[in-house]
Amino acid sequence: MKTKIPVWKTAKLTIKNVWQNKLEWAHVLYAPWIVLVMGYLIVFLIGRTENLYELDNPPNPLLLQFAILFFSAFISKVQMLINGFRYALLKEGGNRWWTLHFNRRFCKLVLYYALFLCIVGLIAGGIAGSLFFTFHVIASTSTETYMLTGAGGILLALSALYLILRVSLYTLFIAIDQKRPFRSSWHLLKGNVGRFAALLGLCLVPIVMISAISALPRIVAFSHLAHFNMALELIMTLVLTPLMLALFTKGASLVYQTLDEKKTVAKTPRSKK
Repeated sequence: MKTKIPVWKTAKLTIKNVWQNKLEWAHVLYAPWIVLVMGYLIVFLIGRTENLYELDNPPNPLLLQFAILFFSAFISKVQMLINGFRYALLKEGGNRWWTLHFNRRFCKLVLYYALFLCIVGLIAGGIAGSLFFTFHVIASTSTETYMLTGAGGILLALSALYLILRVSLYTLFIAIDQKRPFRSSWHLLKGNVGRFAALLGLCLVPIVMISAISALPRIVAFSHLAHFNMALELIMTLVLTPLMLALFTKGASLVYQTLDEKKTVAKTPRSKK
């Protein structure tokens, strides 16, 4: 019988582990976090330099700033995923501050991440194209047709979400050097996609609570202070990004440990003939 994810128990263990091992998680995520901070710092310095020299025809730095911020955030996220999974499953890196993986593992995750984004883009494009074709070519203007089209769009979106969640643990398998990550994630989450989605939702509760608390002073007292709001938003981004990835990697690792059939078989004593 297929093992089911104990959603509530796994969520509690995830949040408890991240909270009780704050220092170890800080060690694990510190170096990728510095990469993210450096990206924001460089973007800030580019903007300040442009204002400082007040050139008559200054070059437009927006494209350069966007590129720097994009690549620093991307590299930081990939490194946090690798470090987080390897700490959660292999207890690696919890006692040192600087860990970055610019190796074959990193390159493989970047390639698979790009492929994953292409798959998501194709699915989203297919849904949008199907709805456009239905509305503008086949559909009449009746209310029933719009309702059927809307229901079809929701069904397609749910199907796409199912497919995306089903292969979403490919990052875990790459981080721990397993082969065929998409296939492994597909088989691992068979019959547990809904439970995995519920687990991710529960793990996001601390993120939502912190975001709501941080948004309150901006709405009530400092809505007219643009610079203060931008600074607070930046600080919350730098705090919430590693926290969110710590919760995701730990929760996904507990799912892997619960569902991995090879581990289950290995722990089961052999019957005597």
